[in-house]
Amino acid sequence: MFIKARRNLKIVTLATALLAATAATTAQAGNADATTARQCHGTEPFWSLTLDGKTIKFENLGTESSLSINQPNPKSAHGRSAEYLAMYQGRTLETPTRFLNVIVRSESCSDGMSDDTYPYSVLVLSGNDLFDGCCR
Repeated sequence: MFIKARRNLKIVTLATALLAATAATTAQAGNADATTARQCHGTEPFWSLTLDGKTIKFENLGTESSLSINQPNPKSAHGRSAEYLAMYQGRTLETPTRFLNVIVRSESCSDGMSDDTYPYSVLVLSGNDLFDGCCR
């Protein structure tokens, strides 16, 4: 049990460091506005994230987590405006002890499975699991 707890702590620590580094080094991509991203997805495993302006819904392997967006504008990285980066975080509505963190960046993204290019990339930290994907 102790070994599993240490492993989970390492995963969370690594994911938190990755999210912080991503927020600190956002790419400058034209005048794209990260707050306009609405549909996000990732592959291997397939997952999706929907932002409707009031709620974020994250679906992975038949499990759904949602987050109420309380702030009128998402948080942005220091030194960058929200047009380059949007960050949403909080406890999920379904399981208040579980956190959901979402960072959307205004940078070109490819899902690696199609020839499509998306205007935004996304990192999702759901509990101890980190997901990387694309948005439009």
